[in-house]
Amino acid sequence: MGGKMISVLLGVKTKKMTEECQKTDFLKSASVEIVKTADEGKAAWELFLKYRPELVVLETDLSGLDGFTLAKKIRKEEPKTALIFLGQKSYEEAKEALDLHAEGYYIKEELSLGEWKGILQNTAKKLDRQKFLEQCMLQCQLSNYFLGKYGLDQEILEEMFPKRMDFMVLEEDHIPLEFDDIMPVHEQVSNPTKVMEIIRQDPDISYLVYLAPYRYLCFYEGNVDSNQKAYEIKENLHEGLGKSFSSFLLCRMAKMETCYENYQKMEWLFEQRYFEGEGVVMDSLFYEKPKNENKEISLENFRTSLERECLDTCLKELSDLFLPVLKNSDFKNFIALVREIMMIFSKYDNKVLNIQDKEVFTLHDGDSQEFLTVKETIRWMRNKCRELLSCKKKEMGCSQYISRAVQQIIVEYKKPDLSVEDIAQSIGIRVNRMNEMFKEELGETAGYFLTKVRMEKARQLLEDGVRVGEVSNQIGYYSPSYFSKVFKKTYSLSPKEYQKQIEEEKFSTKN
Repeated sequence: MGGKMISVLLGVKTKKMTEECQKTDFLKSASVEIVKTADEGKAAWELFLKYRPELVVLETDLSGLDGFTLAKKIRKEEPKTALIFLGQKSYEEAKEALDLHAEGYYIKEELSLGEWKGILQNTAKKLDRQKFLEQCMLQCQLSNYFLGKYGLDQEILEEMFPKRMDFMVLEEDHIPLEFDDIMPVHEQVSNPTKVMEIIRQDPDISYLVYLAPYRYLCFYEGNVDSNQKAYEIKENLHEGLGKSFSSFLLCRMAKMETCYENYQKMEWLFEQRYFEGEGVVMDSLFYEKPKNENKEISLENFRTSLERECLDTCLKELSDLFLPVLKNSDFKNFIALVREIMMIFSKYDNKVLNIQDKEVFTLHDGDSQEFLTVKETIRWMRNKCRELLSCKKKEMGCSQYISRAVQQIIVEYKKPDLSVEDIAQSIGIRVNRMNEMFKEELGETAGYFLTKVRMEKARQLLEDGVRVGEVSNQIGYYSPSYFSKVFKKTYSLSPKEYQKQIEEEKFSTKN
């Protein structure tokens, strides 16, 4: 359940038992970690204070401090510590062990090594199960507290958080849930159990809470470097899951009572992630909440450009629409704007294209990954403009076959093994016939169109500073050198030359 070893202190004189406990196979099979051993009472007490084990095994006739006297001191110091007694065949001892709520009382002379191992193993399982249930209850309490359902009483707070503690919120990169009704958000896959398993392995994390889909709350002691810890956890999650996380460092607090208030104040940071990009670590100390104004944005010019089939004007209008949103990091207006543009796309699809199966506008599996950031969303919309205007049915005579082929290329261009033959087979016509139709209707072959889509995406990635080898990978080329050759043929510049040109333009603009 918990997956961690149970820490055990042995106050045991019997060498045979202590020697057996030092064996690796014994420890592993019994799911215990022996922190220290002592053969007399005072030494055992000092070791207990230093290591605070979850389970203490005591022989009743220890010298210095006998087992029961030591157990009472332990109970007073740490009431939740589990106890096991090894004694003589005595009713009085058995009763005293019962009064101290011990996990067990055993006659040491009658214990075989196999039985001794079984006792520790069963006790460890029981304690692990108890820890797991306590963690679940705590998680439920903290989750409800942070969601504003109810508060936590002072006694619980003091017990849970005796020291100053900070917290961070980890959020998986995901499509905004506000898009739920316009795109397949359900396609996003999350594995909270695996995520929490990975985070729990960090020794600095004191408490971990699953707050909501894609969102996790981590508490850690205030002497830990928050930024460093965020990057450590982010890397561990990326290694364990193969996906990126955005970490928001929300609060460095002195008192637990203030954490809910601070959490509420920082809610807007979750929205800002979509402007910052994937896998970013955000520290609330360096972010100031923007003052967003709900200004009405007119989409009339964009709608007119789309209907007039003016691609360049349409793309410019689209960029202009998002400029104020990007400038002010205005998430609410961003969501509203995307919804409006989606409606325009949908109406254009129905009115102009008149395609019965509506495949041009349908969001495919690959589309959902294009909405993880504001920047990616805008790119998707620019590509959608190109797609819609290249597939006009009446003016350009675009058939359903070519509409499907174009859509498949736009969705699957990242696949290295995507071929013209595959596309033709997918839409149900011969390769030669498909190329003839591409030529007739779009003025170019299917292969050339595929290359054009890839090169446009490559150009965008290079402008973002992505390395040439990675760009080649992302657009479906096995060989970076071949990609560079195709790029230079298309734009008369190598990828590196193009990046250098972009950097120079940016520099000159700043100055």
